[in-house]
Amino acid sequence: MKKKIMSVWAAVLLLCYTCAFSTSAATSPTTSNVTIITNVYVNGGGSGGGNSGGGGGRSSGGGGGGSSSVPYNSTGAAYVIPRSGPPVRISSTYSGVTDGRAVSTAISPKPGTDSLSDTLMSYVNAVSGGKTVIGPFKLRMYVAGVSIWSGFGTFTSTYGVGNGYEGRSVTIYQIHQDGSVTAASSVVSGGKVSVTMDDMGSFAIVVN
Repeated sequence: MKKKIMSVWAAVLLLCYTCAFSTSAATSPTTSNVTIITNVYVNGGGSGGGNSGGGGGRSSGGGGGGSSSVPYNSTGAAYVIPRSGPPVRISSTYSGVTDGRAVSTAISPKPGTDSLSDTLMSYVNAVSGGKTVIGPFKLRMYVAGVSIWSGFGTFTSTYGVGNGYEGRSVTIYQIHQDGSVTAASSVVSGGKVSVTMDDMGSFAIVVN
């Protein structure tokens, strides 16, 4: 269960994305500000109808480059390099996402390039008491190339924090569009922790 732990009103730095979609992959062009490895989508089963190819992705051609979508109940995976520590494999589950055109991205903004992520890390570093902090991870959802914060249903993000933390409890902090921060508790299982959300934001994981 999430609990609201603070609310800050900060100027939200909106990064401008130009999403480039292909049949089975999506990338963010903002690599001058972040470190990201391409999100690759793989069929998680139950894709239903539609034309499929390239690892389960569906695409339709058309003027202006066409559009891209992922099958219902598919999963996506990306290796993202946080501000400190090794790369973290982030996998995404779309079974609760209501729009088949939705595609998510995960990045770790460098300091000073995203105000919400910076605010989150300042708060988490202050309350963590020297515990291991993994992140931040900025998650965004795109529908037909347009970024949306919410209204997509539910979305699950799973973080591969490593087998070295197996059985440890963690606190997953999320900063929302309005600057409020919520926290959810989880336990590392199989080297991973998951969080389900109904709005996007930036996340940080504290290993307790």
